[in-house]
Amino acid sequence: MLDKLTLHHIPIREEQENAFQLMVEGCQFVPEKIFTKLPRDETFVPSDLTEINRFYLGQEMVDLGMTAAYYLNIPCFSVHLQRLGKNVFVVSVKKQQGKTVEERYHPSGKNTLKLLGGDLEVMAKKKKSESFVALPQINGNNKQIGTDRALLRKGNQFFQPIIELRAKPQPTGASLQKEFTRLKKRLEEQAAKYDLTIVGGANPIGRFFLGGHIHISNERPSYRKVSLLDSLITLPLSCKFNDENITRRRGYGRLGAVRINPFKGFEYRTLPSWYAFIEGGAPFFSWLETVMFNETIPPLSIPNEALLAYYEGNSQVLVIESLSLLKSAKNYLSPAELERLKNWVHWLEIPCPID
Repeated sequence: MLDKLTLHHIPIREEQENAFQLMVEGCQFVPEKIFTKLPRDETFVPSDLTEINRFYLGQEMVDLGMTAAYYLNIPCFSVHLQRLGKNVFVVSVKKQQGKTVEERYHPSGKNTLKLLGGDLEVMAKKKKSESFVALPQINGNNKQIGTDRALLRKGNQFFQPIIELRAKPQPTGASLQKEFTRLKKRLEEQAAKYDLTIVGGANPIGRFFLGGHIHISNERPSYRKVSLLDSLITLPLSCKFNDENITRRRGYGRLGAVRINPFKGFEYRTLPSWYAFIEGGAPFFSWLETVMFNETIPPLSIPNEALLAYYEGNSQVLVIESLSLLKSAKNYLSPAELERLKNWVHWLEIPCPID
């Protein structure tokens, strides 16, 4: 059963006594219980999501466990993972007995407004030398333009190389685009004062991988919604930006990368940084709104051929499979949504149009 995980470049390994162990139980991307075991300890002890970051790669292990259950279509799951050094492995994925999804998985609430948001990662480099720069470590978690938690150490000082643009939640894709355009202008005006240029993309340099995370409030993550984001947003977008993105796809950019957020919703973390096309990306933002808010398209299953094409960067297969998935959603769309789909395909420059 675990063989399918290898398609997504998730390593599998039997339990090692000298590894840090973690077990996560939950339902459709929502962790309900977490247990940890230090190397050579006898038993697992209960832990808490709020303190999981005190363990090296703790949050990443929780995320990977929930994603593994999604790949195997096990909505109510118990996943056992282990970390050896910097390497994380899946040990087992089991169906959790007891209540069904319907009994456990309740909506966030009635008549709650769903809003779109996001955080977009970029880096700065000097215009003349083109060398990348990092900012002194600051507490910028609550700022619209802040920094990611990734750190560089130089002597006794820590620096933060990744800048984040954090949009205020918006009701539509068009207003989200407008908000990110405002933040981009503000950031670039500040960068110009120091003769810096701002870059996005999936992997601008070395070990730094940049994401374009999409948020939605007041909606718990579901396998259905995440399958739509994978099938109708990420795979088609990878056709347009295929060459620069391969390495990130096998780690931070795996399909189905999801994390719950503090706004009774979730963030979809698979996409690379889309900083470069904020201004010209109206079809992206409009189609993103359609997919995020749509309640009629059924869950979509991505064929193995498409999975291999995504992780290996096979452009020809990506185009064929992406078009097939987009066409499968066509009959569930309103006329206005169908027009957005056509604009999306045209913007992606996929040669075969949606009829």
